Amino acid sequence: MNDFDEPKQRTLRDFLYVLFRHKGMIVAVFLVIVVTVTIASVTTPPTYRASAKILVKFGRENVYIPQTSRSPVPQAVTDPSREERVNSEIEIVKARGLAEKVIRAIEVKTLYPNIDAPSLFHFVNFRSPELTPLQKATLQFQKMLRVEGIKKSNIIQVDFDHGRPDLAARTVTLLIDAFLEQHVTAYKQPQDHDFFDKQTEALGKKLQISEAELQSFRNRHDISSLQEQKSVLLKQISDLAVALSITRAEINENRGKKESMEDGVSASSPGGKFGKETDLNVNAISNIKNRIADLKLREQELTSKYPDENRLVITIRKEIEQAKRLLAAEEKTYHDKEVKTIGHNMAALGQKESSQTRHLARCQAELYRINSLENRLKSLERQARIDEENYQLYMRKAEEGRISDAMDTQKIANISVIQPALVPIRPVKPNVKLNIFLAVVLGGAAGLGLAYSIDSVSHSFKTGEDVQKHLELPVLASLPKLKA
Repeated sequence: MNDFDEPKQRTLRDFLYVLFRHKGMIVAVFLVIVVTVTIASVTTPPTYRASAKILVKFGRENVYIPQTSRSPVPQAVTDPSREERVNSEIEIVKARGLAEKVIRAIEVKTLYPNIDAPSLFHFVNFRSPELTPLQKATLQFQKMLRVEGIKKSNIIQVDFDHGRPDLAARTVTLLIDAFLEQHVTAYKQPQDHDFFDKQTEALGKKLQISEAELQSFRNRHDISSLQEQKSVLLKQISDLAVALSITRAEINENRGKKESMEDGVSASSPGGKFGKETDLNVNAISNIKNRIADLKLREQELTSKYPDENRLVITIRKEIEQAKRLLAAEEKTYHDKEVKTIGHNMAALGQKESSQTRHLARCQAELYRINSLENRLKSLERQARIDEENYQLYMRKAEEGRISDAMDTQKIANISVIQPALVPIRPVKPNVKLNIFLAVVLGGAAGLGLAYSIDSVSHSFKTGEDVQKHLELPVLASLPKLKA
C-alpha cells in the first residue's frame, strides 16, 4: 500500500483551504440555484385551495327495521369503529364517478383550458392508448383533490387546488352536492310501494273476513262469557260427582244390610233363631222377649220345687215354646218387611243414581262443547289478531317507504356541511419566501458538496505538506499561482 491510499485526516485548515480554493465555483452554484428557484417561484402561476368540512353523524342510514319484524321499535345498526364509517364516506367522495360528474357540470374546457396541449413527455407513453379530454381532466382532478378525515373526530376535510379561486370553490361545492346525492342513493332502502300497497289491500280484505267470521261465530252460539259458563259447569260437575258418590255409598250400605239380613234368614231355618229387633218391630218383639224371660223365671221356680213330670212344669214349658214360636214368627214378619223396605230404598237410590249419572253426563257433554267452542273462538281470535298485525305491519312499511323517499328527495341524511367551500383569498402555491429560503440552503449545500467532491477525487498535491508526506522529500520553495 502506498501513501496515496492512506486515509487523510481532515483539519479545519484543510476545510478552509478547500473553501477558498473553490470559492468561485461555490458562489456560482449557489447563485444559479437561488436565481433559478426565485425566477421559477415568481413566474409560476398561483394555485388556490378551496376547502370544505363535512360532519358524519349517526343518522337514519344506520337504523334498520327488518321486513319481518312486528316490533315498531327500529333496531340500531352501529359500526364497531367510528373510523370505518368515516373512511366509507371518504371513499364515496373520492369516487371517479363523482369527479366526472363535477367535470361535466363545469365543462372540461372551463376547468382545464389546456388539457389538450401536448406534453413534453408525450413520446414516453407512445404505447398507451390516447385518452379523451374527460379522462385527462379526471386524472388531473383526482391529483388536485385531497380528501382526509381529521383524527379523533367525525369530520372529513375536502381540499381542491386550482389556478382560479372561484373555480376551486365552485368545484368543491359541486363535489359535495354530488356526494350528498350519491350518499343518499347508496344508503337508500329499496322500497316497492306497489308491492306494499297491494299487500296492504289484500291483508285488509283478509282482516275483514276474519273479523266477520269471528262475529258470526259469537252470534251463532250466543257466546257472552265462556269462562263464566265454564266455571258454573265445573262447579255443577263437582257437586254432582260428590252427590253421586254419596248415593253410591248409600246403595252399598243398603246392599250390605240386605245381604246381612238375608244371611240371618238362612240362620233362622229350623234349629236357628231370629233373635233380632228392628225399627219396625221393636215394641212387639220386646214384649214377647220379656214374656219369655218371665216364663223362664217361673220355670226355674217350678223346677226347683217340682219334678219335670209335674203338670205345672210341663204347662209352663209349653207356654215358653209357644212364646218362642210367636217371637220367631214376629221376627220373620218384621224382618221380611224390613228387607222389602231396604229393597224399595235401593230401588229409589238406583233411580237417583241413574238420574245423577245422566245429569253428570249432560254437564260433561256441555263442558266438552264449551271447551270446543272456546278452542274455536281462540283460533278465530288468534287468526284475526295475526291478520290485523300483518295489516298494520304492511301499512307501517308503506308509510315508512313514503317518508324515506320524501327524506331522500330532500337529501336529509346523516351528513352535514359544517364549513362550505369559500373562494380562497391567497394562493397556497408558490410560497416565494419558503422557496427562496430552501434555495439558499440547497444552493449552499450543493456548492460545498460539489467543491469537496471535486477535491476528494483529485490526486494532485495541493500543499507542501502533501509533498513531504507522500514523497518524503523536502520542499525547497513554493511559487504562487500566476494570474493570466
